[in-house]
Amino acid sequence: MYGQNKSVNTIADEMQRSLMSTEADEYTQASNLSEAFQCLSKAADILDDIGMYKSSALVTDCLEKFAKRPTTDFIFPPDHPKVKDNKGHFPIPDIEHARSALRYAGHYDKAPDWYDGPLKELLNTIADKVEKEYKSIEVSEKSRNPGKG
Repeated sequence: MYGQNKSVNTIADEMQRSLMSTEADEYTQASNLSEAFQCLSKAADILDDIGMYKSSALVTDCLEKFAKRPTTDFIFPPDHPKVKDNKGHFPIPDIEHARSALRYAGHYDKAPDWYDGPLKELLNTIADKVEKEYKSIEVSEKSRNPGKG
């Protein structure tokens, strides 16, 4: 599938871009990540079996980091009063996820079905939480407005 000269990092970057496409909803992203996790686990076993120990160790390290990532740092946790589906939305365990939350929210043209409130309120909540948790991120007024201002 991939040429031998393609690095593991390049492959991982491509996978992440396709898995976290802004066109996919959160459920699809979670499902894709679960499938990717299972696939990478199998790949690590295969690499180990054929003697590619360094590559196997790299994949295993990535899987361990993935498994240890926080799953409770949501802007909208399952018990948030505005969440209707009892699922967590917009995880922000790190700065990359926080930036992604701002970008992802900017694609909404109406409030999502799981949210009990207007879109402007959703965007303000996301912007406020990102701003509070990650002071190094400058949240613009455009991030707070539907249709990006």
